[in-house]
Amino acid sequence: MNKALIFNYLFFLLIFVVSVVAIKEDIKNKKIKNIRILDGLIAGVVLFVLGYLLGVFSLQYFGMIFFNVAVSMVVVYAFWSLNFWPAGDAKLFVLFSFLLPLNSYIKNYFPIFPSFALLVNIFVVAFIFLVFCAVFYFLRELFGGNIKIWQQLNGDNMKELFVSARKKMKKELVLRIAKSFLMISFFMIPSIYYGGFGNMDILDMVRRSFLSLIIGAVIFYIVNKYIEDTQDYEILVQDLKEGMCLSIKTINNFFSRELIDALGSLRADGLNQEQVALVCNFMFIQGNKKMLVQKHVPFAPWIILGVIVTILLKGSVMQLIMNSL
Repeated sequence: MNKALIFNYLFFLLIFVVSVVAIKEDIKNKKIKNIRILDGLIAGVVLFVLGYLLGVFSLQYFGMIFFNVAVSMVVVYAFWSLNFWPAGDAKLFVLFSFLLPLNSYIKNYFPIFPSFALLVNIFVVAFIFLVFCAVFYFLRELFGGNIKIWQQLNGDNMKELFVSARKKMKKELVLRIAKSFLMISFFMIPSIYYGGFGNMDILDMVRRSFLSLIIGAVIFYIVNKYIEDTQDYEILVQDLKEGMCLSIKTINNFFSRELIDALGSLRADGLNQEQVALVCNFMFIQGNKKMLVQKHVPFAPWIILGVIVTILLKGSVMQLIMNSL
């Protein structure tokens, strides 16, 4: 067994250890502590230095790692700013971008940012799971004896539903399609050019892109409906704590424009102490004793699963998806 392969396995072992700790903390404490990320970073640096002294890694390889990590930091900051994931998960992704050997992306190597394949795998795998959950939930509600949906499809209720949907359709439809288009484009276009599709006929490429957009819009609607219906739970206002995330229903049904402006940006990390105080004071003044918040769903397991998929496929899962369209 050559030295390069040995160091590959050592980095995989380090990733496994970091993964176990990260999952445990994300589930138990609902966040990943910075010290755990720092521990993994220091251990990775030690392995890189040792590998360099033994002639396994070159300065050119270190340069590629540097650019990969630098771009990863820019991308995850953008994702964090857009509330796609909390800061702890973003830092964990950067750490794995640093630790995962570059030959793990050999089938979909994206110049400057090879960890793009890892990013794609994380979100695509998590999203596929959400889709299955959403479809199962929808079918269970439709055919599992819940008559509310059937009632909505009859007589005056159907007419009222249509009128209500028509009022909301323009704004919501545009927002959903735009979000779908941006997400699909971000993940799909680089996969086309760097995933073995560079020689694809332009008409075939347009067809696949358009088909993906339509499918994506429908899937986004189903998943959003599933999240809205299943990921909220009720608490007493006085039980609202730092780190909790507000339900969209709470914001839409109770909050004033002035409170929304005062709260500022609501991060995926949850409320800070100042925001908790503002919300509690407002709800008490309005005479509301209960409110809805979102369940905490650990995302660290999906990051680890994305790493496993990347190692097994040596690239992006988008290649398999595009080949099936």
